[in-house]
Amino acid sequence: RRRIQILFQHPEVSFNPQLTLRQSLVEPFKLMGKPFDDGAILSVIEPFGLHAEHLARYPGELSGGELQRAALARVTVLEPEMILLDEPTSMLDVITQAQMIDFLRRYQQQHQTAYLFITHSTALAEQFCDEIVNMEDGRLGTLEAPPQTPVGT
Repeated sequence: RRRIQILFQHPEVSFNPQLTLRQSLVEPFKLMGKPFDDGAILSVIEPFGLHAEHLARYPGELSGGELQRAALARVTVLEPEMILLDEPTSMLDVITQAQMIDFLRRYQQQHQTAYLFITHSTALAEQFCDEIVNMEDGRLGTLEAPPQTPVGT
């Protein structure tokens, strides 16, 4: 279960509405047997632009983008071998999308994590993915590499 994790398009389904963000973030630490305190939790969420004041909030008090970033932060605590990312940037503004993609790239390089990235955005897939498979009418197309971007663009 810990080897593969999912980041859903609608992050609200990942959170118990009766738990604060702090309580939700403590769960994977406990599952992994990792020591935790507010410092450990902050070190997980701060790369996503979340801060101490977010920890006392309930999911209904966070924006969709904040929830999406918190969900990804929580997934990283489990150190999965693969993360299935279902439209991970769809609820984010352009700046936060770029930050999320940057974090995903750095995390992948540091932890050798594989991603299965599901998106409707061809441009995002071409920018982020090593290989692309298109699906049309429920059928998988051929495997292809994204077009090469000329150096300097």
